[in-house]
Amino acid sequence: MIKLSLYCVFLGASLINVAHAAETKECKMVACMAGMVGGGYGNVSGSDCKGVISDFFSIKDKKHGDFLPDHSAKKRMKKLKQCPDELAQNSNAISDIINKFGRVESL
Repeated sequence: MIKLSLYCVFLGASLINVAHAAETKECKMVACMAGMVGGGYGNVSGSDCKGVISDFFSIKDKKHGDFLPDHSAKKRMKKLKQCPDELAQNSNAISDIINKFGRVESL
């Protein structure tokens, strides 16, 4: 019984860490892409953002090998909205990110 309880505690802690890591990645993506947009959102800090910017542009929808800009923009917006936004501060930034980069295949 003790082994089962310890296993459940360990499993629960692991799941919390996985959820937090995913949450952090989406929030970092919002921050870095907002920096790319400019307009008072801040600056992109070099290699710190390189990976998540690349991840953003890797979110694509294609049909018969052709890039679908509107479908890709919807997928990218869905990904950015995974960052918790309790104070509704990300909404304008996400909208600006999608307007500028959502329908762009790559940089």
